[in-house]
This record gives sequence, structure tokens and C-alpha cells, in this order.
Amino acid sequence: MARGKVQLKRIENPVHRQVTFCKRRTSLLKKANELSVLCDAEIGIIIFSTHGKLYELATKGPMEGLIDRYKTACGDAHSTAGADANQSQEIKQEISMLKKEIDLLHKSVRCMLGEGIAGHMTLDELLVLEKHLEMWMYHIRATKMQIMFQEIQSLKNKEGILKAANVFLQEKILERNSLFDVSPMIVQQNGYFDAARAGAMKKELLASAPWRGEEQPREKFADAKLKVTNQPGGTPTMHVPRKKRSAAASKTDEDLEAEIDPELRYSFLRNFRFLQRVFSIDTLVKPLPPAMAYNVSRNLSFFTRIFTQFWDPEGIANAQKSLGLGQEAKARRVD
Repeated sequence: MARGKVQLKRIENPVHRQVTFCKRRTSLLKKANELSVLCDAEIGIIIFSTHGKLYELATKGPMEGLIDRYKTACGDAHSTAGADANQSQEIKQEISMLKKEIDLLHKSVRCMLGEGIAGHMTLDELLVLEKHLEMWMYHIRATKMQIMFQEIQSLKNKEGILKAANVFLQEKILERNSLFDVSPMIVQQNGYFDAARAGAMKKELLASAPWRGEEQPREKFADAKLKVTNQPGGTPTMHVPRKKRSAAASKTDEDLEAEIDPELRYSFLRNFRFLQRVFSIDTLVKPLPPAMAYNVSRNLSFFTRIFTQFWDPEGIANAQKSLGLGQEAKARRVD
């Protein structure tokens, strides 16, 4: 016959109940031990009989350690659940506060736009709105002042840069003009030109000029003769003397004149006019810049060689060539 299904209910007979408890308890502990071995699980079983007798099983370690572990696990779960609940509550409160603040901001914006909702606001809301408006105005003014201060500083910096550039350009212009401008600096006294004072100051400046050079003996230029003829409407002509005639050819000691080479004549006139402007009788020479002083020095050297070697035209040409003067095209005409 098939085995019938056993009904799960309390056994009324105490003897049978005790026998069943002993059998089932042994089987339960055996199954728990097998499960722990097969699955490497930590199992703990605590059993109290009807008479209060304790039966326990701890597969790994003592029962106290298993109980402590159980308490820790349960405590962490409860604390995590509590923390989640608290965090959720805080988030809800923050959302509520943000909603209130957004509503207040919307009301304040509508009030600022003149939509006339201030009459529907309470006194507390109006006070809060007033406080917020004052804070906004303060921040707006502070930002405005900061931007204006930055703009002022930027304009000052630009002004300084422009001033420095202007000074630099003025210095360059003055330096450039000083290279070509030898205009007279008239010495006046009581509104009238003082020739004596101008001559004295000119002599003093020329004596201290760095390009003056060494003094030359006057006898060195005693026999120097250089003629410049200028016919009305014509080009100035320069002549240098030839060697003196012999006594048999002429009784006079006059020199024969020959026209000077065109290149040398142009260089001579150009340099002569330059020096004439610099050493004008009625003017006072300004302090010369280095470039101008160098040009004057070269011109003076050129004239010195001309007046010391004019008896020999080849020597004059050599002097001109050594100084690098008169290299312009021969076709150039003198104005």
C-alpha cells in the first residue's frame, strides 16, 4: 500500500512526541553538518526541547562568534536602512525649500516687472523680498564699480603706452631733423642781433668741437690759390693753378689756370656749401650729432688735402678717391 501523507500537527501523546523529536533532531543536525561540508557554508542551529534542554550546532567556530556575526550583519542592515530613510527625508526637505525659494523668486520677478502681485503678499514675504532686492542691488553696484575700475585702469595703461610712444617718436623726429637741420640759432640781446656775442660763442663752441682736429701751421697754406669763377647765368667754374712758367717763356710769375675735373668740382662745391651752412658768419652752430660731426670731419679732411696738394691734380684726385667723395655720375650737374 502507498504511504499516506503525514499531517503536520502537534502530537498529543507525550511519549510519541519525545521519540519524534529525538529522531528529527538527529536528522536535522546531520543534514546541517552535511550541507556545511558540501557547500562550505557556516551554519548555526539552536534547539530548545519541551523540557527546556538546549541543543546547538556551529559548523565553523564557536556559537558565540556566529551570534556576534549575526548581530553585526543585522545591525548594518538596520543602520543602512535608517540612513537611507534619513537621506530621503533630507532630500524631501531640501526639495521643499527649493520650491519655496523658486516661488519667491518668481513672485519677486513678477513684482519687479510691475505685474502688481505685491498686494497679495504677506508682510513676511514682503520683508524677505525687500531683503533680497537690497542684496541684489548691492551685488549689482559692486559688479558695476569693479567693471568701471577695470576700464579706467585699462585706459590709463593705454594712455601711458601712447605717451611713451609719442615721446619716442618725438625723439626720433628730433634726431632725424638734427641730422639735416643746421638752421641758425640766432643770439639776440634786447631783441636785436648781437654779432660780437654770436662770434664769441661760436668761436668757443668751435674750439671745443670734437672733430676740430689738430692745429695746422698757417705757412702750410700760404701759397694756396684756388679760383672759382661764376658768370651770370652760368655754372660756377673752379680752376687750379698749373706749374709756374719758366723764365724764358714768360717774364711774369702768373700761373696758368686749368679747369678742375667735373667730379672734383661737384664734390668741392657740395662740401663747400655744406660747410658754408654750418660755419655761417651770422649764425651759431648747434651741438652737432655724431653723424653730422663725422660728415664735417670728412669734409674738413677733404679740403685740407685739396689745399695742401692742389699743385698736383693727380694728388687731388687721389685725395678725393681715398675719402670716397666725388663718386657721383659725371653727368650730374651743379645747381
